[in-house]
Formats: sequence, structure tokens, C-alpha cells
Amino acid sequence: MSVKLEGMPSNITTADDFTGKRVIDREGIDYGKVKHIHINPETLIVSGVTIHQGFNKDYFLSDDYIDKFTDKTLLLSRPPVRTGIPVIDIDRHKIGKVKRIHRNPETNELESI
Repeated sequence: MSVKLEGMPSNITTADDFTGKRVIDREGIDYGKVKHIHINPETLIVSGVTIHQGFNKDYFLSDDYIDKFTDKTLLLSRPPVRTGIPVIDIDRHKIGKVKRIHRNPETNELESI
């Protein structure tokens, strides 16, 4: 639980205020709740968030997915790719589901699904 300190500007919010908030994209799809906010210790800038989506389903989203934090939600700029989501072709025919995601270990960039 965060506490407002004397002399703290009114437009500053603590990271604790955002944990537990719903994570949605621009279409209103719910992806879970904010579990952790990751901050780069050198630049003190948010580098990403851990999203909790049910029992043992946590995943990391880098800062390029984050559009903005609101009073009630974390709004995503684009939907994340994660395991279990359906894969469709250009004609909207279902091909299957994402089983594995391969990311570059150094950059965390998506290499293949």
C-alpha cells in the first residue's frame, strides 16, 4: 500500500498503485492483472510488466507494449503474442494454437512461434 508523503507533487504516483490493475488492449480484451512493474535500475524508466493471468500463468510484456496507465487499467498499444492463443490465416481460417514462443535471449525479441 502506498502512502502520500508531505511535499510530494500531486502528479506523481508510486508503482504500488498499479499492481493489481486490469490489463486490456484497445479492443477491450482482458489479459490479466499487473503483478510486477520492472524498472531499469540505471535509467529508472519502466522496462516492462509481469502480467498474472490465472493459476501459474505469468508472462512478461516489454515497455513497447505499454500505451498508458490509467486510474483503473494498464492500456496496451498492441495485443501480445502468448501461448494458447489461436493462429488464423489471411482468410480467417483457424490453423491451430501457439504452442511455443522462441525469443532472442539477449534482446527478448520474438524470433518464431
